[in-house]
Amino acid sequence: MTTKPRTARHGSETALVAGILQALSTRTVFAWRANAGNIVIPATHKTQRRIIRGSTPGTPDILLVTPTGRLCGLEVKTAHGVLRETQARWHERAAKFHVRTAVVRSIQAALENVDFWLRSENEP
Repeated sequence: MTTKPRTARHGSETALVAGILQALSTRTVFAWRANAGNIVIPATHKTQRRIIRGSTPGTPDILLVTPTGRLCGLEVKTAHGVLRETQARWHERAAKFHVRTAVVRSIQAALENVDFWLRSENEP
């Protein structure tokens, strides 16, 4: 039995993350998708069950580094998405270390935040 590969639904958070990452390729930042939590790969007759550990729970969907080395994070939410408690705590802790974070609901909002961060590179 074969299964169809999962594809991102138009309007889904996954599709929005992909669109933002593509748009960020036009900016002078190093950006990547940060998978948080654990992925469990079930055992088969040939392999044991494996757990792949991702980033700390609450880590933003997209992390990026500016040309001066500042770490920034974009938490991507759909129009009705809500920030989870672990995400809010991550943002609060990151702010103590001058890591900039933003919750964005569109490609435009992501680019506006990143452009602002790039313009204010030398500010704390």
